[in-house]
Amino acid sequence: MSGPPCGAETVRLLRAEGRVAVPLEAGGPPEDRLAVSIRTATAAGPRLSGQERAVLLGYASGLTLTAAARRAGIRPATAKKYLERVKQKYADCGRNAYTKLDLASRAREDGLIG
Repeated sequence: MSGPPCGAETVRLLRAEGRVAVPLEAGGPPEDRLAVSIRTATAAGPRLSGQERAVLLGYASGLTLTAAARRAGIRPATAKKYLERVKQKYADCGRNAYTKLDLASRAREDGLIG
């Protein structure tokens, strides 16, 4: 029976997912250092497709869903699906985004908008 992955394996898995893996700082128990690294790595935000990012940027910048869809060159129904995926991806990272304001905050936190 195998247990949870060790610290090095966890960092490798995070890198494989495209997450940021930071080196462990000196000092403190290894479990605490790994927990800090994992929190830092997962705070980097979800991996978004180009279209998801385009719709998020337009919508979070204040455009209506229809205007964000038009700017991305897609139908509003498709843009809505993309935003639903973005919200789910943020929820999977432990950073819920239920509203337009939440999405704007997450995009700002991730450096996607100023």
